[in-house]
Amino acid sequence: EREKRSHTIEYRKNYGKARPEWLAAKHHRAAIKLRYNITSEEYIALIASQNGVCFLCGHTSSRRLCVDHNHVTGKFRKLLCHQCNIFVGYVEKNIHLLNRCLEYLGSHKR
Repeated sequence: EREKRSHTIEYRKNYGKARPEWLAAKHHRAAIKLRYNITSEEYIALIASQNGVCFLCGHTSSRRLCVDHNHVTGKFRKLLCHQCNIFVGYVEKNIHLLNRCLEYLGSHKR
């Protein structure tokens, strides 16, 4: 019985190592459930509802779309590409800089 158990544990370790895409998907499913309380089926439905593109820029991404959420309330907002998610996170913490940035860019048009 003990030998059978150790064989099973070793098999599972090797299974994940031999299939990195499968392992990454497994970890992603667990992470979105733990962090945002979203199942993988809900995540897939969200992707479909956004036609597989970032909600902000409308582009597809070679990476998975990020689950954007309010860091204070934890409430889910939309799926964003990595760049837009970083941008929104920065702007959210420094909202005053957004208007300054828009003014700056507006004053330096060609």
